[in-house]
Amino acid sequence: MRWHPTLIRMALSLYLKAPGAYKDLCESGFLKLPTPRTLFDYSHVAKVQRGTDETVLEFVAKRATSEENPHKQYHVLMADEMHISKNIVLLKSTGEMIAHLEDPDNVLEPELATKVMAFMVKGVSSNLKHVVASYPVNNPSPKQMYLWTWSVIGALERS
Repeated sequence: MRWHPTLIRMALSLYLKAPGAYKDLCESGFLKLPTPRTLFDYSHVAKVQRGTDETVLEFVAKRATSEENPHKQYHVLMADEMHISKNIVLLKSTGEMIAHLEDPDNVLEPELATKVMAFMVKGVSSNLKHVVASYPVNNPSPKQMYLWTWSVIGALERS
């Protein structure tokens, strides 16, 4: 189910002030509200930046090295190309519209990305799973993919 940003903000405010009251309101059936898990996802969102995210790298490194079992210290780097919806760009955390692609007043509009290359670290036998780098792109070349991959691997090794 998709939630309007205003409803998410209202639900987060209510949940953070009185979790018990929020739970009672959800269970009453009077109003359909997001689950606490959904609210957790919305409240722990960081702004996405181009390239490697150093704060996520630090978190992944701390978590990976704190594992006591050696088999939980093995991780996989995955890359995925995701398509970006056209015509509107929203900042998910606030619901603010960042860009509208069909703006007739903006004649010199720069070319916007149609895809995002995301690099994710996933634990082989642990529940670690985080996107450590993302790159907006239109048509990634093999050379660019090669450079991005080794840049992310280098950042992971340094952290």
